Amino acid sequence: MELKILRLGINGEGVAKIPEGNNQDKICFVEKALPDEVVNVNITNEKKSFCTASVVDIKSKSANRIAPKCPYFGKCGGCDIQHMDKPLQEEFKTNLVKDAVCRTLKNNFQVQDVVRVNDFYYRNKMVFPITGDIGNITIGMFRANSHQVVDIDKCILAKDEINKVLQLTKDYFNCSKYSGYDFLKKKGILKYLVVRSKSEQILVTIVATKKIDLKQYYEMLERNFSKVGVSIIVSNNDNEILSGNYIYQYGIKGIDIVEFGVKYCVDNRGFLQVNDDIKQYLYEKILGFVDSDDCVIDAYSGAGLLSSIVAKKCKKVIGIEINKSASQSAKNLARDNVLNNVDFINDDVEIVLEDSIRKYAPSVLILDPPRSGCSMGVLKIINNSIMQNQKTTQNKGINKLIYVSCNLATLMRDLKELTLSFDIKYLQPFDMFPQTKHIETLVCLQRRV
Repeated sequence: MELKILRLGINGEGVAKIPEGNNQDKICFVEKALPDEVVNVNITNEKKSFCTASVVDIKSKSANRIAPKCPYFGKCGGCDIQHMDKPLQEEFKTNLVKDAVCRTLKNNFQVQDVVRVNDFYYRNKMVFPITGDIGNITIGMFRANSHQVVDIDKCILAKDEINKVLQLTKDYFNCSKYSGYDFLKKKGILKYLVVRSKSEQILVTIVATKKIDLKQYYEMLERNFSKVGVSIIVSNNDNEILSGNYIYQYGIKGIDIVEFGVKYCVDNRGFLQVNDDIKQYLYEKILGFVDSDDCVIDAYSGAGLLSSIVAKKCKKVIGIEINKSASQSAKNLARDNVLNNVDFINDDVEIVLEDSIRKYAPSVLILDPPRSGCSMGVLKIINNSIMQNQKTTQNKGINKLIYVSCNLATLMRDLKELTLSFDIKYLQPFDMFPQTKHIETLVCLQRRV
């Protein structure tokens, strides 16, 4: 079937309409096709209201189509849009947010163009699945929507040091007595290689189904890197990669970092934005929305890095985090940096937010929730706090919301509720993940007077 591609879909696929026959005008999503291209396709999945298709050949090629730099593109499931040139990638991600805002919020306010500062070799952390038999280990990336591991020599999204660790690890474990893991049969020893690299410091964690000693592996890495640490996670959990018993073994225990005047240390379990350059822009923008006399609640504060950075500028910060280990790390971080104006609450945001708003009367609330977004209970608490202040003619309470999101769908859902009491003053996508369909979005909302 020959199709003319009309536009891009939300996953970066081409969108067309069936031109004739019983399915005339049915929407067809064509993997890796670009706007204005004419393509011959095979229908791969037929649904009542739409279908999906793959490209057989391209009769008329888009000027924005480029040859992917990575030889594994289309095999590995890591990149989605490497066949687009940079201008089209930026346009796609900007329009992704603009269209979502227009569709969900029915609002024509200006969405800023996407911020993008790098294209390749930007990731400071990678997780590589390991499979194969003893002496025939495969380490690479999963195929899209599968647990089949594609053997790769390097990932061009990852920093050079990470790719070097990948090669050294392959060589080492192919001469070891350990097997990889069969992700379908759920048996084997070595499951994942986790590597983080920053400031010439390397952390390597092997996720395995049993405890193994990695002294010789560490000694091999130490010969190649000046600062390296090795740990293991013993886990039989196939749903969460980093869950299980974390055991430090050799070398450095964490990566020491100084950012925005805050000193901290992170291991391979801790959260850190994967794109250092974009994180710098993002955090600078967040700080620009905070004033020196503000009291700030940082909901979903994690290990407390953003809370501590904000505390360096404002009057008071209260961080809320449900994870006990992360909350303790946040307290330690504030103590180590002698930040006496930041406190952390280890509890569920929905349970303690209302009392925290009443107690601290914050002028700014930072929301950086997981991909699932904020619960409806949290959103109601925020809106109710504004209505209560209006009834009592008080000017106290939340004046500004700062929302950081890695999931556009849940962000739009939450903004639909929050705009009952707040107006959006700034909204900008940040390309935290070039060559992929994913986007980070920052929103600043002002309380409606």
